[in-house]
Amino acid sequence: MGAKVRDSKKESHNIVVAGLRECESRKSVDSLFEHYGIDAIGLRITLLNRAMGSPETFYSSGELDEDAKYHREVSMLLTRAWELNDLYEKAGL
Repeated sequence: MGAKVRDSKKESHNIVVAGLRECESRKSVDSLFEHYGIDAIGLRITLLNRAMGSPETFYSSGELDEDAKYHREVSMLLTRAWELNDLYEKAGL
């Protein structure tokens, strides 16, 4: 039974990741997480990163708290710059 629950969560997380890739506003990102009952900010950050292809980023602004990290990741998602990385990957670059 534990495997079924894990598979179900993984499937819903995949749906959320796909939904995040379609979001065009901070409100739609927050609404999507609320719809799927994802309240934990750490999980939200993880799913945002998955939606963007888990980008490697460098930040020189020091350590951020979880709330600041979440807002940073939402902003990065909404710029849609991650789509360029997808194109490079598909082209083999």
